[in-house]
Amino acid sequence: MEVAETLPAAHFNTRSRRNRFIPAFPLAFLQQAQVVGDAIPLLLVALAEMRMRRSDEIPLGPRLWAQVGNPTKRVRTRLLRQMCQLPPNVGIVIARRGRPHLLKAGIDWPQAIRPPQN
Repeated sequence: MEVAETLPAAHFNTRSRRNRFIPAFPLAFLQQAQVVGDAIPLLLVALAEMRMRRSDEIPLGPRLWAQVGNPTKRVRTRLLRQMCQLPPNVGIVIARRGRPHLLKAGIDWPQAIRPPQN
């Protein structure tokens, strides 16, 4: 054990330090979504996840919170309150008892551009 070296746990978790890329979206979407204030990073990460899953809804659960930096419970409450201010045509946040809130896409939610089928 004389040659053993102790490494901090941060050296093992390389996934949390990856760069995140947000897909392209119309400027009109950002203008409508600016009412969420500080929750814009959460909204954009949710947009990217929904596009990857090809879904029109996503739970705002631990996986999503980890991608935006694991905010404290108090900050999460504030961000969810801000997300609820989204216009209904952009998106709707549904509170679910005992489960994570659910973000559903509205009619003005940006759709993924699909390549033409040959």
